[in-house]
Amino acid sequence: FALPNIKANSEIIPEIRGIIDPAVVAQKAVSLLKDRKIREKMSEDLIKAMGEPGAAVKITEAINEALQ
Repeated sequence: FALPNIKANSEIIPEIRGIIDPAVVAQKAVSLLKDRKIREKMSEDLIKAMGEPGAAVKITEAINEALQ
């Protein structure tokens, strides 16, 4: 299971489980590539579930400051 989906308790990132059919994967990929609104909503939902990007950099900076 994708961590963002677990945290949001809903499907943000499409997941395909079980026996994987290439046609199903292609269909999901094409729908994401063709529909900008779906991608924008996915991005917004990811930020809500996971927070703003850059956590690793912020942690590294905090550790460096603490060590000085």
